[in-house]
Amino acid sequence: MFRELLASLLSIRAGIHVVAHAGRVAEGRRACADHRPDLLLLAVSPLDGGALDVAREFTASSTTGRAIALVDPGHRFDPPGWLADRLSAVIDRSESLQRLWSVLDGLTPVTGNGHERRLRGRLGGRSLSQRESDVFALIGEGLTNAQIAQRLVLSDHTVRTHRKRIAAKLGTEGGELTRWAIVSRQASQGTAGDE
Repeated sequence: MFRELLASLLSIRAGIHVVAHAGRVAEGRRACADHRPDLLLLAVSPLDGGALDVAREFTASSTTGRAIALVDPGHRFDPPGWLADRLSAVIDRSESLQRLWSVLDGLTPVTGNGHERRLRGRLGGRSLSQRESDVFALIGEGLTNAQIAQRLVLSDHTVRTHRKRIAAKLGTEGGELTRWAIVSRQASQGTAGDE
């Protein structure tokens, strides 16, 4: 239940697309190998040594991904060297969610390559038309349908149709479509700034 709640909160509050959550070591390792995530939230408990097995699979399958360790209250976690460089924070589970949000805010926008890979994954081999890409980019700028219509010299109805097609291709709707567009815009700006 905790994992499901946290996954929902991550999607809503931080705009993170959660690809998997796992309750067992084998599931966690498989998820890292299959999805190659950009971010791993790792529950570390002194009673369970399997968390490091999941982290090892994560570092092997995602060369640029970051990890956050969530530790039991009062538990000291000294990460091994191969994980320390990829660890963005160690957070005591008794701390408030605000601590996790502040760490995540420091990690966004997600690197352009990672976001683009997730976006392509959501499209599942389909692609956005040039006009859909234009509309998607303007959604990312925070423009309303009327503003997008004016900018692209289209009718409001045509913009709404493009939004529906984009949402269908991404398997999303409403606010989540807007979050994807904003994160995509931030990621592309971050990538452009790095070049």
